[in-house]
Amino acid sequence: MDKLLRIAPAAALQERRLAEKLASGAITAEELRLAQEAAWASGVAAVLGLPAEATARLSAARAAVASAAAPGPEAVDAWGMALGLGPRRTGPLAGGAPPEFLSGRLADLADWLGSGGLAEVRPLARAALAFARVQDVAPLAAGNDQLAHVVLAHVLGGLGLRLPRFDASDAGPLAAAREAAGRFDFGPLGLVLENATGRMLAEAAGLGSPATEA
Repeated sequence: MDKLLRIAPAAALQERRLAEKLASGAITAEELRLAQEAAWASGVAAVLGLPAEATARLSAARAAVASAAAPGPEAVDAWGMALGLGPRRTGPLAGGAPPEFLSGRLADLADWLGSGGLAEVRPLARAALAFARVQDVAPLAAGNDQLAHVVLAHVLGGLGLRLPRFDASDAGPLAAAREAAGRFDFGPLGLVLENATGRMLAEAAGLGSPATEA
């Protein structure tokens, strides 16, 4: 908690600096959006050890589903196709849900995320739960880790939150956090996400003309 309290003033300063850049025209809202989308895609590729060309597929997946759409079965099919991984699997997968339950599990996740009962759950915690749940269900025949990152970004965007800026150093913490999530301990995953979204904010605050810097 103390650490989070120490981080908060720095984040507030970065948010103010970013708002000033937007207001001054040093960077436009669309330029900022594109820069953050690119940073997100390259970060996901780095943390998953994917080749550079995977960033284009990740970006295409982000654009394949409307931001207001629920992350249900149809959305998963669209994301899987955009990622080049295909739609929902029809066969069994070790560790994943049986294929006949995939549609129901994904629909339940979408309903849960849209539930008014989540009002007391912190937005980052909701996103962390979605990220972990998609990997548990494993609706695609392969590449469910990529899908989970796309779902995470989709949920964060729907909640009005900044995308995470992962890098290769997050691979170990993310893997450990996934193991903790399997024990219903979502604290480590939430912390990784908090750090990654803070990294994106810091990067965004540094965009624009150097002449606008204090």
